[in-house]
Amino acid sequence: MIPAHFTVAKNIILAEIPFFLALYLFVVAKTRTWLWWILCAVFIAFLPNAAYTLTDIIHFIGAVQSGTHSIAYLVFVLFPIYLLYMVINFQFYVISIQLAHNYIKQEGYLKLAKWFIPLIHFACAIGVYLGRVQRLESRNLFEKPLLVMKDVWVDMTNLHSLSLILLFFALFYGLYAIFAHINQRIWDKRFAPYWHAMQRVKQTS
Repeated sequence: MIPAHFTVAKNIILAEIPFFLALYLFVVAKTRTWLWWILCAVFIAFLPNAAYTLTDIIHFIGAVQSGTHSIAYLVFVLFPIYLLYMVINFQFYVISIQLAHNYIKQEGYLKLAKWFIPLIHFACAIGVYLGRVQRLESRNLFEKPLLVMKDVWVDMTNLHSLSLILLFFALFYGLYAIFAHINQRIWDKRFAPYWHAMQRVKQTS
């Protein structure tokens, strides 16, 4: 039986960590110091947590299977809450990647920028698989790197595991494309004029 409950607060915090790191690394920070590179590694390690929240849909399934809730409660209360939870946390994932991608392009690494988005989605797909199926955590990358590498190797050479990873990859990549398109339209329509005005003020001051 799939558990109907999970640690919502913990998962939200884990999803926010890469977002705030992205703001610092790719917007605020002016130089790439040794601390910048350490935080960049932490950013990559924690980024899958934001996409991981999509898989928490299994707990909604668990709530449905439990038979303890009415259909009206499931449809009009629990489902909207889960949907909002997943949309917000996946938005953290999308914006974090967009900030990193824009930074790479601005720094002139155009070849890396071309491959960055599919590579980061694939890396996150592996991370989500390790978290959801193998029950590993982001901190295990630093505490037990050899164990993580071993699990990755086993999963990448197993057809069933690789199929799930590719399924996660397709899900993240597809949803990212939709979210990124919507974000760009909102930015162009609502925020870009103010941003460009601020930049002109800075240049003339």
